[in-house]
Amino acid sequence: PSCPSATWSQVGRTVIGGTQGNATNQLHYPVGLFIDSNDCLFIADSRNDRVIKMEQGASIGTVVAGKLHTPTDISVDKQGNLYIVDLSTSEGSSGRVTHWIDGSKTDILYAAEQLDAIVFDRKEEYFYVTQRSKGGVIRYKKDGTGEHTIIGNFGEGSALFQLDQPWDVAIDDSGTIYIADSGNNRVIKWPMNATEGILIGGGNNYGNRTDQLAAPRGVLVDHLGTVYVADTYNDRIIRIPLGSKTGTIIIGGHGK
Repeated sequence: PSCPSATWSQVGRTVIGGTQGNATNQLHYPVGLFIDSNDCLFIADSRNDRVIKMEQGASIGTVVAGKLHTPTDISVDKQGNLYIVDLSTSEGSSGRVTHWIDGSKTDILYAAEQLDAIVFDRKEEYFYVTQRSKGGVIRYKKDGTGEHTIIGNFGEGSALFQLDQPWDVAIDDSGTIYIADSGNNRVIKWPMNATEGILIGGGNNYGNRTDQLAAPRGVLVDHLGTVYVADTYNDRIIRIPLGSKTGTIIIGGHGK
């Protein structure tokens, strides 16, 4: 959205799914989403162990990556290559980031325990992944080299240099990252080269006021610096304008 006061319809439209299954117009526990520059929607269809691509206006999807192990997130670069977070094995808890070209897995770029989300910087030089089990965010070069721990050197916790179960990560044009710090019921931003984060939403205990969050698991930032939060256990989407710590409910908030 280009307007920080934009409004949304309060009635959604189903673009895929609605019934559980493994047909290409069905999903089973979808987790991660990505929309590319052509408005194609990519879905990490977690319990079907695949990624589905939906062209704009289509009613049936296409499987663009399969034989995965519980994929949780996906990113797509400008060349159309896929970067998928899933488990290393069907039984294990170790996560990985795999690189796919034209529907085929080419290599494993990174492997570690319990990964969840992935995002590229605007120049697509680096990708960032959340490591929920260790309260960390790790940066890599696009080819998987150059590991650098942004957050996580001090273990899990609630200080501004710590995280507790980070579920999602977003990035703005300046390279500042935004983290859905689920276990701390907050969203923080972390400028480049910072040593601690800045609270931008929640952090006032678990609750349903507009200055509170309840285990947020999704975060997005637009070019104006407005932050959008999937406030999971409050069943709502919160919008937080730049400079504010109090959000506005734009969708949901009426129960499941």
